[in-house]
Parts: sequence; structure tokens; C-alpha cells
Amino acid sequence: MNKRSIRLTSILIIIISLVIAVTIVKTKEKKKSPKAQERTWWVETTQAMPGSYSAKLELFAQIESPSYFSFYAPLVSRVTSLNVKQGDFVTKGTLLAKLDPADYKPALDKAKSRVNQIQAKIKLEKLQYQQDQTNLIYEKQLVDLKQSSLARQKKIHKKNLSSTSTVEELTQQLIAQQISVSKLQHKIKTFSENISSLQAQLKEAESDLEKAELSFRRSELIATKDGRIAKVNIAVGDQVNTNQALISVYTVDDLEIVTQLPLKYKKIFNQSILDNNIKATLQYLGKNYPVKLIRLGAESNSITVDAYFVLSNNEVNNFNVGEIGQLHIALPVQDNLIPVPVSAIYGQNTIYRLKNERLEGLPVNIIGEAYGKELEHHILISNSIDSAKKDSVKINKDKVIQKGDLLVTTHLPNAITGLKVKQH
Repeated sequence: MNKRSIRLTSILIIIISLVIAVTIVKTKEKKKSPKAQERTWWVETTQAMPGSYSAKLELFAQIESPSYFSFYAPLVSRVTSLNVKQGDFVTKGTLLAKLDPADYKPALDKAKSRVNQIQAKIKLEKLQYQQDQTNLIYEKQLVDLKQSSLARQKKIHKKNLSSTSTVEELTQQLIAQQISVSKLQHKIKTFSENISSLQAQLKEAESDLEKAELSFRRSELIATKDGRIAKVNIAVGDQVNTNQALISVYTVDDLEIVTQLPLKYKKIFNQSILDNNIKATLQYLGKNYPVKLIRLGAESNSITVDAYFVLSNNEVNNFNVGEIGQLHIALPVQDNLIPVPVSAIYGQNTIYRLKNERLEGLPVNIIGEAYGKELEHHILISNSIDSAKKDSVKINKDKVIQKGDLLVTTHLPNAITGLKVKQH
């Protein structure tokens, strides 16, 4: 075969190959584009069951005692005996400790001596007063006698039967006697003022004596009521200063549980004290103790006010002043509330209802955590028309949750109204 024949054959093969390729492309069946399918999310739901429920309030609280008090040293002294330790229970009249009486006796003796001195002065002043009144009678009689004697001497002097010096001497004697009477009268007149002054001094001295006696008595630290020793700041042999705290005691039968209550609950709690409709327990060391609300504090800050509770049983010996526990408080029951799991809440005030296999977002009012073991980890919500008006939240009637509505409890990160879901 010549070269020309070979070339023609090659060209023919190429042409036939192109024809076959074009035919295959044209006759190939076109694939249809797949239609996009909407994804469905599986969710769990709970039925809405509106009813009367109590919201829960959880607050930290501290054990305190309104009768907590301390013994202080009246004077600089030394501790001679100590009979208690921290944590001891004591009864009324128990001698807790004793300070050296020798440090208090000198002041006591001095105060007694001053009282005795002033009392003696008052007694002498009264006796002198009686004597002066008697003396005044005699002194006046002497004045009368000297006046008579002077008058006679003057008559004799007129007849030149006596000297002038005799008359002058008698006159001087009369004047001296009159001065003596005047002094006695002044002394008698000022008696009441002198007595009043001495009595004032006596009152002051008696006050000092009472202080000295009180300090002497307080050198013995005696329990004034049944209680428990909170602190002991001394040891036998210690030198203590005036007004130094020695021993602190509190009574165990009046322990109080104090918590800081948010101000928004103040009105509810004030009314609840009258109605006695708040239930509360103190959780301490894994055990719950029933407690009762008794009062609110008289002062508030911008956020909280103190609330005071007392234990409702006789287990006060299980607690120490200063210990911390957690209060679980059941607020007064409210109507038309719906409990839902925590996972059903989106943001601050949104939940989703399952309607026609799609999510429907609903605004709600969150009242608080539900009280009770059976509703643990549940939130109480409300979106009724009445509560909406009360809280200035506008809710359409078709957005109100009805009994039996399915509320989504699965927390979807992409939840939005209209999202297609299916119930498990």
C-alpha cells in the first residue's frame, strides 16, 4: 500500500470516530436535577398544664443570734480562773471565769470610805443645827441683858456717877453679842443649802460606790442565762485591760437565719408575714430543716433587704453561729402558671410551641423556678392576657398557651418560628 492510501485510511478513521462521538453525545439521556428536600428536626415535647403553682426562691443564709454578747474586763486585772472552753453549753448562774478581786478591792474600799465620810458630815451638820438653834436662844438672852446693862449705865453716866469708858465698854460688848447672834442666825439659815450640798456629794459618792461594787461583781463572769460559749479570748494568768473582750456567749434557743432578700420580693414577704403563707426550708449539711419567716430588716440598700427566719423545730443544737446554709423558699401560690423544663426556655422570655409540625415562638413571663421535688428543674411561666397586661407585655390571643398545647423541650441551637420539626 502506497503512502497516499495510508493517509486516506487514517483520515477516514478520524472522521468515523468523530461521527460516532457526536452521535453518542446527542443520544445520551440527560439526568434530571435532584429536588432540594427540607430537613426535619426531631424534638421532644411536653403538654402545657396551666394550674396553681408556687415559685421557688433559693438564697444563701447565715446563722445568727440576737442574744450574742460578750463579757468585758471592768478594770486592768489578771485572770485567776477559767472554767469553760469554746463550744461548751452552760446554764444560767455558771461561773465562767474569775478575775483577781485584789485588783478591785482598793477602789471599792475607797468608794465606801468616801460615802461614810459624807454621811458623817451630814450627821454632824444636823447635830450642829440643833445645837445652834439652842445657842441662839441663849445668845439672844445675852443681848437683852447687855442692852439692859447699857441702859442702866447710861442713866448713871448722866448723873456723873460713872465714867465714859464704862459706857463705851458695855456698848462694845453689846455690839459683839449682836454680831454673835447674827452669825448664828446666818448659820441656821444656810443649813438647808449645806445639807443639800452634802447630799449631792453623797449621791455622787454612792454612784461611785455602785460602780465599784458593779466592777467587783463583774470580776466574776457568771452566765446570765442558758447558752453556748462562742469565743474564749483569755487564759489563766493573762493580764487584761479595761474593756477588753474576755468571753462571748449566745443563747441557743433564739437562733435566727438571716438572708438578703431581693427588693422585688419585699412586698410579697411583708404580706406573707401576716398571712403566714410562705414555706421555707434550710438546707444544711445535706439535711433540710423547716424554718419560718418572722420579720424583715428595718433598713434596705438599693438591691436587698434582710429577711429573718427561725427554726421550726428543736434542733438548734445542730447549728453554730456564723454557719452558712441555703434557703429554699416557696413563694405564695399563683394561678394560671405553666411548669416547663429549663431546656424549653430560649433567651429570657421565649418558648416554642409545636403546631402543624413547625415551631411557633411565643413570648412568656418567667415567674421563677417551680417549688417541689416533682417539679425539679422546671420553670414556671405565664403568658395569659391578664398577666401580660400586668407586666405591660402585649400578647395576641392566638399566642396564648392553651391547656394541652405541645411545648418543645428539646433545645435546638437553630430554633426559629417556622422551622420544621417532628415529635419523637
